[in-house]
Amino acid sequence: MEKRIKADLMDGLNSCMRVLVTLRGRNIKPSCIQMDKNELVLCIEENNIEDAFLNLSKLQDVEVSYK
Repeated sequence: MEKRIKADLMDGLNSCMRVLVTLRGRNIKPSCIQMDKNELVLCIEENNIEDAFLNLSKLQDVEVSYK
């Protein structure tokens, strides 16, 4: 089952790229990516959701929450 993480991006596309690089470094592959202005929604497998959330919450220019 998948869950969604919502990331509010303070630096737009630069923040988006940092999010994707962070997930790639942890070998987490979102099954869907949706971006609207400064909001990014990622579909992540349930077994990776906590790891993804913890690593993304360390980024200073990104505010993450479960959606």
